[in-house]
Formats: sequence, C-alpha cells, structure tokens
Amino acid sequence: MPLLLRISCPPEFVEIHGGVSSGMAQQTLAHLLLSPMRMVCLGIAPQLRQNDVLLNDEGMPAYTSWLLCTISWLRDSMPGLVQATVLTIVVLLLGPVTILEGLMGPCFAPWVIAGMMAMWFVAAAKKNHNAGKNYV
Repeated sequence: MPLLLRISCPPEFVEIHGGVSSGMAQQTLAHLLLSPMRMVCLGIAPQLRQNDVLLNDEGMPAYTSWLLCTISWLRDSMPGLVQATVLTIVVLLLGPVTILEGLMGPCFAPWVIAGMMAMWFVAAAKKNHNAGKNYV
C-alpha cells in the first residue's frame, strides 16, 4: 500500500497596511470577488464563457485583471483605514451573494436574487400605494 503524504501549507491572509492580518485567507477573498462573475457566466449568460469577449491581452478575464489592478492600487497607495473600510464593504456586499451561490449553485442563484429583488420592488410599490389612502 503506497504511503500518501499530505503537505499542507498555512493559508496566506489578506493583510491591511502595516502587516495587520484581516483573518481572511487570500483564497476566500478571491472566491468572494469572483462570485458575481461566475454567476453571470454560468447562470445568466453562458455564451460569455464560450468566447473570448471578456479576455484581455494576457488571456485573463478582464474582470479579474481589473480586480487585481484595483487590489494592487489599494495595497500600495491607500492607508490602512481605507483598506479596512473597502474590505468591510466588499464582505458585506458580496458575502451574501457568495453564500447564496454556495447554497443554490451559480446557475440558479442569479434567478433567486432576481426573484427576491422583484418581490421587494412589488412590496415597496404596494406600501407606497397604500400610504396614500386615508382610512376612516
């Protein structure tokens, strides 16, 4: 029976200016940032992943290239407070999307999000319509 060795490397964490660890692995941040693109390419518009429309000169998706440039710019030129604020906003905005993608899959999750938004708009319209009525 062959002996299998499992080498595990500790994850590298996202660091805020000054070497302060955020506690979030870099892989988790990458998964979080690419979640909307996966849902678009797998769920809403699968033809986008079949052709080279979104690729840049290096063969990398333009969305990913833009994110890498933005992260490098934030890392190199912004103070720690701005970096921590941007990281918090990204986690708050994309965290629920990533969780929904994990639960429903990237093909079904966009339609769930669209349905939830439609229900919210209908409820808001009904609330505004009923607010104008006078009840005696």
